[in-house]
Amino acid sequence: MNEIMAMLTAKTASWIPAGGAGEVTPQMVAAACAGLPPYCWLYVMCKSKIDTSLALDLQKAALEHAKIFAEAKGWRVSKKDPPDIIYKLSDMALESALKDKLCLGCCGAKLNSQMRKCGLCGGTGLAPAPSEASRARSAGVTIESWNRRWKKRFAALAAEYDILEAHAAWHVRRRLRGDDDS
Repeated sequence: MNEIMAMLTAKTASWIPAGGAGEVTPQMVAAACAGLPPYCWLYVMCKSKIDTSLALDLQKAALEHAKIFAEAKGWRVSKKDPPDIIYKLSDMALESALKDKLCLGCCGAKLNSQMRKCGLCGGTGLAPAPSEASRARSAGVTIESWNRRWKKRFAALAAEYDILEAHAAWHVRRRLRGDDDS
């Protein structure tokens, strides 16, 4: 999936589909996304930075999806929890899925300017994940409530974006290779 998201950046990226080499532009990716379901299409347009003006539409669609998902899973909001917790979880999961995964200190190089292991990411090249305490604060719940109930629910909602991204990548790869029957 990382190669497809690299391909989906605002710059032209090199991508070698099976059967030949070629340059893939954001316009080609946007055209390849034409057959995606609307929610998935919005996600790809924002994630790939092809059309960030759709961010508000994506946020609304993500909230609607989160409400349906929560209802299907039987999630209940107790009186102690904020009434808008599903909205907050939706925003947190969407933000987590859309943000760049590279460390801001070393830009993924794993080394700082002195050619030593980056102190921000510990040499992984990846941005550190928010702490569970900061996620609990963002959701408006106590750390105990977060660990007991909402952490698992957040993870389930965030996993929906992994599925969405995998579906989009499969669809785009297929269309760009010319394997699509449509």
